[in-house]
Amino acid sequence: MPAEFADALAAVERGIKEGREDQVSTAVLEPTGRPSRAFAAFVPDHAYERTQ
Repeated sequence: MPAEFADALAAVERGIKEGREDQVSTAVLEPTGRPSRAFAAFVPDHAYERTQ
């Protein structure tokens, strides 16, 4: 891997570690009108909907 590319990847990872990507998306709220929730909270409410 070229050093420049490795440096760029490392910079992205540093940014994530430092919280630069710590954002909440409105990708669920806008189309549904409801806020998103953790998968662990979703599963118990919908476990009975399993497909055969």
